Amino acid sequence: MRFIIDKENLDYILKIMSCAIDRSIGDKSNDHCVLFQVCAKKLMIFSVNKSLEIIYTFFLSNVYEDGILSVSLKKLISIIKVIPNNEFIELKKINEELLINVKYLKFKICLSSEIFISNIHLENNNNSMFFMISSIQLQLIYKKIFFSISENDVRVYLNGVLFDIKGNILYAVTSDGHRLSMYKLNLLDNSNFIKQIIISGKNFSDVINIFQKYEIIKIIICGNFIKFITKNIIVKTCLLIGKYPAYDTIISNIIGDYLICNKKDILNIFLRVSILEKRIDCVVKMSLVNKILSLSSYTNIKEFAEDKMENFFYNGKNITIAFNAKYIIDIFNAILSEFVLIIISDFKSAVFIEPCDYNLNHELMDTFKIENLRNTNDNIYVLMPIKL
Repeated sequence: MRFIIDKENLDYILKIMSCAIDRSIGDKSNDHCVLFQVCAKKLMIFSVNKSLEIIYTFFLSNVYEDGILSVSLKKLISIIKVIPNNEFIELKKINEELLINVKYLKFKICLSSEIFISNIHLENNNNSMFFMISSIQLQLIYKKIFFSISENDVRVYLNGVLFDIKGNILYAVTSDGHRLSMYKLNLLDNSNFIKQIIISGKNFSDVINIFQKYEIIKIIICGNFIKFITKNIIVKTCLLIGKYPAYDTIISNIIGDYLICNKKDILNIFLRVSILEKRIDCVVKMSLVNKILSLSSYTNIKEFAEDKMENFFYNGKNITIAFNAKYIIDIFNAILSEFVLIIISDFKSAVFIEPCDYNLNHELMDTFKIENLRNTNDNIYVLMPIKL
């Protein structure tokens, strides 16, 4: 087997292949192999672990010889890293060794005996469903909701990202039991099916790392698997088994008083008053009393921090409510709008947080106008308060 490829393309491909390295197995991850197959001007590169399979297809020039080989991925990445940019690399199999030639620079490494045959193309059937999405939309899902996913929860479904497809609308949801994040987006085609699937958080993160460039992605759901397909890349991963909680019931019952404030202002106040307590469960109390919004936190050694905000809109009763500082800061960081809407019913019930484009200086601010704005929102966060 023999082929020639430029350094930049090979480096890019190997970075994608490295997403399949299972780093949880420690030093054994050094044994992860990547498979090259050349056939009829087509170079196919495979990288596989227990839950993720990646195939990259690259079309070669006239300089090639058909064949197949398997080699250590980490070793190959280390070699490519030291090769100068803008160089063409020749990879040639001779017996059980791989020769890598770049002008006067040469490497010879041993091949792996591990040869795996992919069945990634063979699993489509009449029950499969598909929809189209852009890589930018996938990136937005990750930025807006991934922070609230659970890790190693016994409720397996909480360790994943829910895709709830309803026609041409996709609802993406994550939850760790303390907070819930939902992002709604329009798909690129008119899908005519209704389906819920749960993608492992780890695998979804890998998919995001793979599709960094702008591309239109075809997503195929087939049994317990999902495939992400572009012109050059196919990624297959298994789905999580389980039924996700009825998130739509939660977000359809939003009631309470409206607090609207500048996102940066309230984010900075939470950051300031939580600075004394580095624990992940730092609690910040928020009080809305006599048209004054104040936040405070206390440490175990009787230290405290306090701050106040003056410019905000609130249409409700006096209340004091407490939050995990990290959880609410994560939500504010994910919101891109200038203002945020916080809906509070009482000190012990779930709080709803949404982006808000309402101008605080608007003279006609009222509940009816805010409600109309809420009906167009595609991004909602639910946060449980801390018991006082």
